[in-house]
Amino acid sequence: MKRRLLSIAALAGLAVALQPSAAPAASAGLAWDSVMKVVLGADASTLQPGSFDTDFATASAVQSQDEGGGGGGIFGHLKQAIAAGKGAM
Repeated sequence: MKRRLLSIAALAGLAVALQPSAAPAASAGLAWDSVMKVVLGADASTLQPGSFDTDFATASAVQSQDEGGGGGGIFGHLKQAIAAGKGAM
């Protein structure tokens, strides 16, 4: 009986301890969020803050094959390597 009560109390304490706690919002002073905008190769004095919605829409828009030479990143490099391999055969 004591073991059962102890295990129930331990489980209840563990459940309370593992619940996420929300950070209180700042009522005054500085506040920020965890979204960061990184622009490479631009003059820092000309950068203006953007809105998350427009920046996300621009970043997630599908590019055609004519824009950017077949895509960037690792998939663009893979496409170029496959095309080079097909051309060599």
